[in-house]
Amino acid sequence: MKNFTRFLDKFNRDTLFQISHIQFPLEQRIIDPHGGGEGILVFDNSADWTRHLNLEYATEYADGISLDFEQDTIWTDDQVVVQQRGDFSKPDTKWHADYVFSQLNGDWYLTASTELSY
Repeated sequence: MKNFTRFLDKFNRDTLFQISHIQFPLEQRIIDPHGGGEGILVFDNSADWTRHLNLEYATEYADGISLDFEQDTIWTDDQVVVQQRGDFSKPDTKWHADYVFSQLNGDWYLTASTELSY
């Protein structure tokens, strides 16, 4: 896959680059934190995307919660999936995330994601 590693490094570091490389509307599969089961969160445009996604492997977070997870990169013909699976330091809390990148018009874009903690 053409230059994906270089792309992901810049995607992790540069917020403006990241926003310009997300295909909106972006659908993200989530677990409803209020017990409503799984759902879909839709980011309609860049104004809805209010965070910086960093897919570098990290285990410590600012709020003191740690996450022990494995990260794999799965390559297919036209997509790359960055897959994370693991456990939070909170009791009985699991992490399951998939970030799907697709090559469109010769450039990489985040085209779908799943973030589940349960």
